Amino acid sequence: MKLYGVSYLAGVGDTRYSPVETFYNLLIENGCIVSLHDPYVTFWEEVEAEVNQDLYNLDKDVDIIIFST
Repeated sequence: MKLYGVSYLAGVGDTRYSPVETFYNLLIENGCIVSLHDPYVTFWEEVEAEVNQDLYNLDKDVDIIIFST
């Protein structure tokens, strides 16, 4: 699963108070393997996860892509 967009505002790299954190935590708690992508974030401190900035890296074996805004 790929999750695009982790910052809490468009155009910034600030992840504090991101509403996506609740959704991300639910995915992880339910055993999902999540790849994070955001052009403004390299590391999501609140969940201690690496974030890929390459938005065009689409693997063929991904089941779902979610764009969070």
